[in-house]
Amino acid sequence: MTWASLILDTKQLKPFVMKRLLICSLFSLGLLWSSSALAQNQSVYFGIGITSIRGELSNESIADEEYGLNYTLKYMLPLQNEQFVFTAETSFLNMQLGRQFGTGETAVNYQSIVSHTYIGAGLRFYLSRSVSKYNPYHGQFLPFIGLGAGAVHINRISNRAVIPQQIAGKKPVSDPTEGYEFYEGDNYEFAPQVEAGFAYVINSIWSVEASGLVRPGFSDSWDGVKGTTNSPDYFMSGALGIQMRF
Repeated sequence: MTWASLILDTKQLKPFVMKRLLICSLFSLGLLWSSSALAQNQSVYFGIGITSIRGELSNESIADEEYGLNYTLKYMLPLQNEQFVFTAETSFLNMQLGRQFGTGETAVNYQSIVSHTYIGAGLRFYLSRSVSKYNPYHGQFLPFIGLGAGAVHINRISNRAVIPQQIAGKKPVSDPTEGYEFYEGDNYEFAPQVEAGFAYVINSIWSVEASGLVRPGFSDSWDGVKGTTNSPDYFMSGALGIQMRF
């Protein structure tokens, strides 16, 4: 089975995504209702990051990428062993993508605006044991790693409709986009993610965070263009944010 065979249309994927969201929701409620398993130091996080969607287009041009801004809102609930923290998050990415196919007089330009909305849950692990007895103090340095998964809603608006006109205007007529597929509209996908970073404690309420995140996809259409290889697109982000405990 190739990566391309994993691409699902919206009607096929909605039950797939909803089933997994239901499982995550039931798991989350189970944690919330098991008060003996939880600490009482909840927090919220807001961050802004520079983001890239990388997509392999061909064997000759291994990867193409563009950059945009990603906004993340996250709820965090420490477990009894406060090195482990349950997380629930949503994030929004918007970027403008540009691709040129061919060179010189035969070049065809493709442009699109892509947005990703992610909703998911995960688990963060603080590497420092000083967090195991919750007593934040100024200057505390807390490196962490995290795993998560969720649903991604992908929306694309592009100039795909005018590409045939660009091709028809070439003399002689040539099609440098042959072998590529262009996607427009929206669909849903399931995606895992992994993060790593650190928190720096300002006081008992506020901390600042710096982190990096990778979210691999299961299709080659996240950027609106399916290349000539079977390699899926993936999402990378580096962010700065602030955490407030309550």
